[in-house]
Amino acid sequence: SYLFHWYLRRETMVSQLISYRKESHLTQTELARKIHVSRQTISHWETGKSTPDIQSLVLLCDLYHVTLKELLSGDAASMKANASLKHNRKLCIGIGATIIATYVSLLGSRWILFTYSMMLVSSFSTLGIVLSLMLIHSTSSFRLNTVGQLTNYITTGKIPVGRHSKISNRKITILAISGAIFGFILSFLIGISFLGWHI
Repeated sequence: SYLFHWYLRRETMVSQLISYRKESHLTQTELARKIHVSRQTISHWETGKSTPDIQSLVLLCDLYHVTLKELLSGDAASMKANASLKHNRKLCIGIGATIIATYVSLLGSRWILFTYSMMLVSSFSTLGIVLSLMLIHSTSSFRLNTVGQLTNYITTGKIPVGRHSKISNRKITILAISGAIFGFILSFLIGISFLGWHI
């Protein structure tokens, strides 16, 4: 058990050292120059043949602007992401289903009372918002700042490695407003094309 945990920690450190170097767009030779060691030393660190000493770790942390904990044990987010992957996939399926159900309900006003149709639209929209907030909360610590990263996580279970970079409140606001405008335009086009709405 002790050997297994030691091996796991070593593999984690190796993975982190490689990830941070590549994220900083540095070759092994360039990194070696910056922290005053040989390229062979960097190679040994990244293959697990040796580990950085304290002075080298401090220089690496300064170079990458991270804490020692982030540098050596960044697999915590990955483990959490894998553990909640099945749940988050269900949330994505639920969000997709509520989007479809919302527009089907809107189209349904051709065959059922408009009041009932709007009640269904409102219900499914609210459920979709709740599921979206649950997904945002569940993935908030996984460094998923783009739709592409979220899609990659849901399909493969992998999250971005390296530095934590949280999406700004401004970006969230812009994304929310853009989504609301898109939803309004789509609803309006459906109303004009299929429901006989007039401007």
